Formats: sequence, C-alpha cells, structure tokens
Amino acid sequence: MKNILLGVDLNEQTDILVQKAQDLARKYGAKLWLLHVIAPLPEYIGFDVSFQFAHSGYDEVRKSQKVRLDQYVEKVKKEGVDAEGIVMEGVATSVIIDESKELEVDLIICGHHEHNILYHMLFGSTSTAVVRNSEIPVLVYPLK
Repeated sequence: MKNILLGVDLNEQTDILVQKAQDLARKYGAKLWLLHVIAPLPEYIGFDVSFQFAHSGYDEVRKSQKVRLDQYVEKVKKEGVDAEGIVMEGVATSVIIDESKELEVDLIICGHHEHNILYHMLFGSTSTAVVRNSEIPVLVYPLK
C-alpha cells in the first residue's frame, strides 16, 4: 500500500479520523492524502445578496478551511508520516472518487456519521455513496 486518501469534513470528529488514518499509513509506510471538499457556490444566490459579497465570503471560508487542513497535515508529518492536504470544490462523492483515481490510491478512508432520516432523504450519505461507486477499497470508520 503506497497511497491512502482520507476524506475529511473538518468537524469535531476529524481528530479521531486523522489519527486512525495516520496509524494505518504508518503501519504500511503509505503516504496519507487528506482531502476536504467544499460544496460549490451556487450560480444564483438571491436578489438581496450581491454576487461579489457571496464570493468574498466563500473565498474566506475556503482559505480558513485550507489553513485548518494544513494544520492536520503538519501534525501528521510531525508523527513521521508523509502527508499532503487538498481542498477542492464540488460534490464530495464525485471529488473523492475522481481524486482517488488521479492519485492512484490503494485505499479510501471515510468517516460515517449518523444523521436523522430527513437528512438522509435530502442529502444521503457521502460514505455510503463512495462505497457504492468506488472501484478502490473503502474503509469506513463509524463516528459518533
């Protein structure tokens, strides 16, 4: 195993997921790719919000999330594991699968959060969609 891709959403449970992936990468001598996907900015926002204002706020969110991801990458590197962080825009499932092919990863790691039935009906589960659509093995860690 040479490359592991970890999809992270930078929530309060990211620490646990990064630690598990880091341990696995260390065990196999693999590089750990941390991928955070940001939902794309909608084409239409509304009449009361200027497009420029929305874009500036979106750019700030993207920058702050890149900083947070880089902190995780540095932490992993300090533990002796080769790591790199990527922030991309798009639909999480598609980006994870496309990047796993592009980076020629051997394993995809995702966390799985429990959500209520309404959430699943509206949005679905990223980890479930990755498992269903990936040709690369996927390891799903249950997160509470």
